[in-house]
Amino acid sequence: MKTTTIKVGKIVEVLNKLGVSDRDIKTAIYICKLITFLEKIVFPNNPIGISIFKHYGKSRKRGTIVCYVYNKTDAHPARYEIYAKGIEKKVESFLCRHILLVDNNGKWRKRNSSGVSLSWEMICLIIAAHEVRHRIQHEICVKQFSLSLARKFSSMSLGGVSRDSMLKASAIVRRLVYLAVEKGKKRIRREEFDADVVAYFMANMWRIRKLTKKDIAIIMKTEPLKTN
Repeated sequence: MKTTTIKVGKIVEVLNKLGVSDRDIKTAIYICKLITFLEKIVFPNNPIGISIFKHYGKSRKRGTIVCYVYNKTDAHPARYEIYAKGIEKKVESFLCRHILLVDNNGKWRKRNSSGVSLSWEMICLIIAAHEVRHRIQHEICVKQFSLSLARKFSSMSLGGVSRDSMLKASAIVRRLVYLAVEKGKKRIRREEFDADVVAYFMANMWRIRKLTKKDIAIIMKTEPLKTN
């Protein structure tokens, strides 16, 4: 189906028959709507389909809940896939991570789950923005953020908030997470780091002020100033 049309009633009916819980269905549909919203802004003339399944397929990494699939062929066009079974539990797991948010006075706060109010909607936005950024990486070929470029951003005023400060804050917290993972000898791909930086940037901006469609497009397509 095209992202401009979401037949919610039919999705609920099918997933219920497959044994997916109401909470999982609600989360899957909400993330679907967020992806649709971002797609219409970033790719207004070329939205792609979104499929919702009960489980991830054998070709997907275990634990995957949402992904952008870019193996574009006539038989398998580019699309987003959402795996509904257990998705609500995965979203809730974000509450156990260290997330960096900005308060209403523009002060940066790094807090853990016991000291921050992180909304369900915000977590879903991070997930949706992450996947749409992957499509941007593939089709627009933007310069990507990396661990080594975490502090090398261009400056741009966005509604009175420094884009440079926001991106640095978002990237630094993600860098800490990835460095911890790397110590566990797990390799982190650059495109995943980049998608997380942009997703957390979007979530922070969304949280503190009303964004225009132009603002959202700028955020989703943002690039580092330097590449060496």
